[in-house]
Amino acid sequence: MKQNESVLESAWLSLAKKTLKDREWESICSQTLDSIKIEPLYWKGVDPSLFTRTHRSSPYSEQPWRIALIPEDFSSYQRDGEEARFLYLHENIKASPYLENIIKKDSYFFIKQSSLNLASFLQKYASLQMKGIIGSDPLGEYYASASFSLEKAYDELLPLFYIDKEESRKLLIVDASTYENDGATATQQLASAIAVACDYIDAFAKRGISPEQTAKKIAFTFSISNEFFQEIAKIRAFRALWIHLLECFHIPNPTSILPHIHAKTSSRNKTAYMTYTNLLRTTTESLSALLGGVDSLYIEPYERNSLLGVRMALNLHHILYYETGISYVLDGGGGSYYLENLTTEFAEKAWIHFQAIEKDGGMANTLEKGTWQRKIAIIHEKEQREIQKGNIAIVGTTDYISETENPPLFISNENRRAFPYEKLRSRILATLPSSKRNITLLLLHKEQEEIEFFSRIFTSVGFTVQESTVLSTVEDLKSFLKEDFSSFYILCGKNELYKQFDLPSLFQFDKRIVFAVDEAPRKSSIFLCKEEDILSKVALFIETLKGDEACTKDLPSKNRS
Repeated sequence: MKQNESVLESAWLSLAKKTLKDREWESICSQTLDSIKIEPLYWKGVDPSLFTRTHRSSPYSEQPWRIALIPEDFSSYQRDGEEARFLYLHENIKASPYLENIIKKDSYFFIKQSSLNLASFLQKYASLQMKGIIGSDPLGEYYASASFSLEKAYDELLPLFYIDKEESRKLLIVDASTYENDGATATQQLASAIAVACDYIDAFAKRGISPEQTAKKIAFTFSISNEFFQEIAKIRAFRALWIHLLECFHIPNPTSILPHIHAKTSSRNKTAYMTYTNLLRTTTESLSALLGGVDSLYIEPYERNSLLGVRMALNLHHILYYETGISYVLDGGGGSYYLENLTTEFAEKAWIHFQAIEKDGGMANTLEKGTWQRKIAIIHEKEQREIQKGNIAIVGTTDYISETENPPLFISNENRRAFPYEKLRSRILATLPSSKRNITLLLLHKEQEEIEFFSRIFTSVGFTVQESTVLSTVEDLKSFLKEDFSSFYILCGKNELYKQFDLPSLFQFDKRIVFAVDEAPRKSSIFLCKEEDILSKVALFIETLKGDEACTKDLPSKNRS
């Protein structure tokens, strides 16, 4: 069989290279933001790894994932037989009004409380005998505020290990979604989760709690984004990393300590424009989470304040459970060459990140120094550059844009991928009337890549874009400008052409014309370069128009002779 696979692989590679003609093999490979190489086809399984493969104890048909709900959605979803499903409470929502109306005991909850308030909260609602995750994330609180006292938080939580009578209840929450929201890659999220858990085990070991006891009290939260296979691999890799961490603490039978993995669909890739695309995004994200094997899942409605959005999110749980068949098998993606390779690479790279954090003194110390935050910020900036270049698409924002649609909702998360585009688009819509939001690309060459780049950028922020014919001479250019009545122009040429015809001098007083350049960016708003922060330069360009009445008011067009 292995020999046949080798023959098939060789034959396929030979055929593939013929179709590439003069292109290199690497041209059809890609990379994740973690710089993990993605091959176009996988023929082999993974090499032996130090990470133990593990999964849930039973398929969803025997132990369904729990449907996570936030309080405002809960009342619309009370049905017979569903009361044991998840109630999810955000940390910034007071639990009292919701908990006091609950009659049934032994319900399952996900309640995240401040570390300093958790003990009093559990005492207040002890009669409800709440099961599930009712805990705190001290390092998450420290990540949000450097003035937060970690040692005081640990001291406040310590008595709960002795007085909490609900053995299965989780008291510590490791919220890796916090780091994802700031732009962390999959391997950085995994490293964050393991590093935080390690800090918790160490902190309570110093206070007399065994690593095994602490490990049994930890639950994890992950955001699931739109990279379908990568998100499956992320959850699978986490289970392996968790077992390896417990082995490092010499905990006996580590595979018996199954972590509770809670997932929620990411908010970073959601858009304010074309909000129905958010429903499609949450569908693939939810499927990734469940194929990865999460224990509970919160699906963000495609519109937060829409009853239809809430209903669709809840129905998505039911469709995935009853209609897809994923409930009947554990680890349905297991054995896929691609998925197994990706899982192993994620685990290995995340462990390298984790070792660097430990070398830096642990998660608390690396957060105090700002080291981890800077590494995440670098990735966030890299991601924005890749979006700008067109290597990462945001459907409805950077690609396949509806030019007439106004945003029907406001999404507060400013770390979203689409936010810089939406912010500038809103500003342009407020500054320029519709008749002034049209741009013509003046083509001095036929380089389609550059033409598509500027067309996509300006369409994404609210302009209607059209192209001229190729203009070979200055006379052609002047003639076109006399006959055309667009509000603005992007001159697409080469630096040598601009110099040859002295075009910057010719048009330096015309605010309607911006030059696309292929050299290092300049400070002037009349120059745009693909390699710079293009959105900032477009914003600067719009700023120069504020005092120009002809540009910012909806006036009749005039012949420019």
